Amino acid sequence: MNIKKAAAAAFIVSIGWPVLASGRAPGLPGKYGQWLNEEVACIISSGEREVFGALTEDRDRDLFIQEFWKQRDPTPGTPENEFRTEHYRRIDYVNKRFGAGSALKGWQTDRGRMFIILGPPFNLERFASADTAPVEVWYYLTELRWDLPTYFRLLFFQEYGADEFRLYNPVADGPKRLVQFPDRWRPAKNIVPGEAAAAKSNAPASWTAADRRAYEVLVTYVTSEAAEASISCFPGFSEPGDAVRSADLIERLPAWPSKRIDDKYAREFLGNKASVGVSYSVLPVECRSGVAAQPESSGGFKVSYVIGPRALAFDRYDNIYFAGLRTTIRVTGAEGKPVFEDVRFTPVELTKPELEAVSESSPELHGSFALGPGSYAVDLLFENTVSKEFAAITKKISLPPGRDAAETSPGEAASKDAGKLSRKIWIINQ
Repeated sequence: MNIKKAAAAAFIVSIGWPVLASGRAPGLPGKYGQWLNEEVACIISSGEREVFGALTEDRDRDLFIQEFWKQRDPTPGTPENEFRTEHYRRIDYVNKRFGAGSALKGWQTDRGRMFIILGPPFNLERFASADTAPVEVWYYLTELRWDLPTYFRLLFFQEYGADEFRLYNPVADGPKRLVQFPDRWRPAKNIVPGEAAAAKSNAPASWTAADRRAYEVLVTYVTSEAAEASISCFPGFSEPGDAVRSADLIERLPAWPSKRIDDKYAREFLGNKASVGVSYSVLPVECRSGVAAQPESSGGFKVSYVIGPRALAFDRYDNIYFAGLRTTIRVTGAEGKPVFEDVRFTPVELTKPELEAVSESSPELHGSFALGPGSYAVDLLFENTVSKEFAAITKKISLPPGRDAAETSPGEAASKDAGKLSRKIWIINQ
């Protein structure tokens, strides 16, 4: 076996990333296997992975993928999912930046995974000398809501004979992994006594004499910053236990993206996968509705629907107020056999004056679809993807051949359902 490839394989096993420990889901068709095992490998939770692997129909897999990204969308009422866009941008970057000339793809490397999970560092330092491994120190500033230290650093090093940079662990690795032949070194006469004493007093108990000598080499021949990073992920601190706390942070990082979402939705998806485009964290909302049909010259019928939520909740992003209105239509015929399914999404974006202009109006979503003669149950599911509000309506209709099946418009039918409104109507066509 090629030595460099062997080293790369060894470091994949040693890191113990949860996604690799889970294994690749067997038997998935090409694009679904690639999505699960490559595209979202760094961010999918074990629960989501298990549910996706249990799906047997491509339609259900496609719906699950839609729901997966929707759960992570920071602005669900807008056409673009900024999280998804940024995720694929990061994958493209790391595959080009860290995968060139490597036995691994960029997303499989330690640097690639951390870049995908955390994004680009706000500062990066590179260190190297004739007697030490090439080292990179990445600095991150994070938000309090991320449940991570607000300021920390990660050290990556390129071990001798290896292509890739490894993520350094101060407990599992120690400075001896950063210095070539540390046992040959003796404490330098010109080392700053205070730095040596600090290293010895705050170093983890697992450090050997070779680790301590290697630390002094880093201080003397590289920089004190690189030496400090070999003890702690926390800049500006040198306390007993820093190495252990740093090791704990490093162990938690691979699973951190999956902790940011509640994957309960995935279990609910598995139990309700027969539904079309169902949302899994929703609140019921009062809603008017109506369904009516008119015959056409073709012998079929144009079936029109109206859904009228009492009000719409909006979110705001960059001075734009937005909502995402999704209507799921499912028509079943005799014995509950599906005959028609469709999902329609209408993004609504308003400026503040536009929002004020419709604030006294009740929205109505209008749409239509074609059916042939017969008796049907029409299920309508209305969702506001921003507020997670929904309304589920079922209407029975009979469409006899050659006859006018409806004498009223769907709007009039909606008024009969819920009583006339005193508010103006704001029509939104789907």
